[in-house]
Amino acid sequence: NEPDADMTAMALQALAKYRDDPDASAAIERGITALSSMQEPNGAYLSWGEENSESVSQVITALTELGISPEDSRFVKNG
Repeated sequence: NEPDADMTAMALQALAKYRDDPDASAAIERGITALSSMQEPNGAYLSWGEENSESVSQVITALTELGISPEDSRFVKNG
């Protein structure tokens, strides 16, 4: 029942090719919102309760696959 940054980002990578489909687009928006809310105040992501670069890399890959800059306001925390 807990969202996972890695799995969410990987799902977004898979859905990116289908972003013109209304159902996929809606799922993508939910995933982007979830990733933004999972992000720590320092910009990190947690996996198994620990900050790690793998999760950050998965999120960056998903965002860029979707044409979203990692510097998008939804993903810049505390400046």
